[in-house]
Amino acid sequence: LVGLRGFEDRKIDELSGGERQRVALARSLAPGPQLLLLDEPLGSLDRILRDRLAGEIRTILKNLGVTAVFVTHDQAEAFSVADKVAILDNGILQQFDTPENLYRVPQNSTVARFLGFHNLIEGCLDGDALFHSALGKLPIDHPDETIREKTTLLIRPEGAALDRQTNHRVHLAGIVSDCRFQGASYMLTLTVNTIQLVFDFPIDPVPPQVGQQIDIHLCSSALVLIND
Repeated sequence: LVGLRGFEDRKIDELSGGERQRVALARSLAPGPQLLLLDEPLGSLDRILRDRLAGEIRTILKNLGVTAVFVTHDQAEAFSVADKVAILDNGILQQFDTPENLYRVPQNSTVARFLGFHNLIEGCLDGDALFHSALGKLPIDHPDETIREKTTLLIRPEGAALDRQTNHRVHLAGIVSDCRFQGASYMLTLTVNTIQLVFDFPIDPVPPQVGQQIDIHLCSSALVLIND
């Protein structure tokens, strides 16, 4: 079940970290529980092993039909394992939803910050669906009727492009204040009217240099209004 056939005679100090976690999971599943609590089960492992075991744990639990509460402070780990994610702050439930809904529509700034979003802009929404802030006036597509006049705008980091595209109708101009290579992407910080915004850009083509003034274009789905 957990991929340890032939390990019966191994001593505990002869097992790797991942193998020990598999043993712990097997022992937890042996009584046939209806509900399982996994408290940071992958916290001591390296990233590659954590990613692999997270997928294995999800598959095993699905095959056995066992419900599990998986406690973690790692957003990516939670998303890769869970059908539903609950975000708690100081013991208070902030949001309980599918991973995709959490990412697309965080209910408040606490949830957005936990998910790693940096671009949270305070402002107000007028009757013409224009968001007013230090960034200027930004058009919002189909704002939720429950959104209050004074609200917060989340700009998702993957929603920017250097070239104008058909679905990118929001334009911002600013100066590149930082650019960091992250392997699969560059994390670019753009200063717009004293506000620093963080965006992810692909590694090709090479992004603008620090100090360069650029224009970026945002797709409408990258602009999310949230109530606090």
